[in-house]
Amino acid sequence: MNESVFTERFKRDEPMLQAWGEFVARAVCDKLNDAVEQPLEVFLKLPVRPRVKELESAIEKAFIRKGYENPYDDLTDKVGVRFVVLLTDEIQTVVELVESIPWWKAVKDRDYEEERNSRPEHFDYQSVHFIVRAAESIDHEGITIELGTPCEVQIRTLMQHAYSELTHDAIYKPKVAADPIVKRFIARSMALIETADDLFLQAKAKIKQVSPKDSGFLAGLRELYAQVLSAQPTGANKADLLIVDAYRRQIDDATMGRLKQFFDEKEHIVERIKDRMKRNNLFRHATILLVYYLVGTRERFAKGHWPLGSRERDLESVFSDLGKSYESD
Repeated sequence: MNESVFTERFKRDEPMLQAWGEFVARAVCDKLNDAVEQPLEVFLKLPVRPRVKELESAIEKAFIRKGYENPYDDLTDKVGVRFVVLLTDEIQTVVELVESIPWWKAVKDRDYEEERNSRPEHFDYQSVHFIVRAAESIDHEGITIELGTPCEVQIRTLMQHAYSELTHDAIYKPKVAADPIVKRFIARSMALIETADDLFLQAKAKIKQVSPKDSGFLAGLRELYAQVLSAQPTGANKADLLIVDAYRRQIDDATMGRLKQFFDEKEHIVERIKDRMKRNNLFRHATILLVYYLVGTRERFAKGHWPLGSRERDLESVFSDLGKSYESD
């Protein structure tokens, strides 16, 4: 096959390649929606946008850089989809889903593995590349995707992606790649990224050890809020986590019981909260009960550890409701 025939076929197949990339992206995203606890736009750090390879780039790789025996069929990344997650432990989640979807046959990209082995200093080797081929003829929005049509799927972390984007062009320039200073920078940045990822993973593991306790306490607060105020609180968010974390030293197994007793004895405070929740979102959060309790029992601690600096007036309101002066020490 010469370049003219390659070009003609590539242009003919371009709509099908784009459709296949979109199909693959949607199938994986649908699975991820069911598999991960976070919203998909949080779990995936960049939008998923299928991309058909530029014709000039396809010709350069197939005929010059690689010199494939069968240029069109051997070029397996004519269309690609990239999934970018935060840390390396999340890569495996996407890998398992890609391998489980029956619409295609997924295999590791052999060309990619060969490049990885020949350039071990290139950090991109820690990411995962698949070639997924349509297991049957598929109709996607009126376009027929032929049996065996390939799509490259890349799965990498955000730091891997940043590294790859910065170094991609340089690796194909021999003078740049051979420069010892460049190699030193690559080695240093690779070590830094690997270290950062490892530290983040350790921090994540520690956070998970604490999270179940916070989740249980927040669940109890939500139940108490519903009982005391006869209303459902706003869903837990970052403000709730900040408040619980800031006041953690005053929380133990007996705290929930003390909170119940506190509000049983101060029914007038319940009415003040009901009035304020009509105009102020913070008073629709279950953690506001903890704030009232601590202001009522440990006002210096509550004020000194208040985590929402931009909402200081709300804390002043709590002091006022409890008949306390916010300015006094």
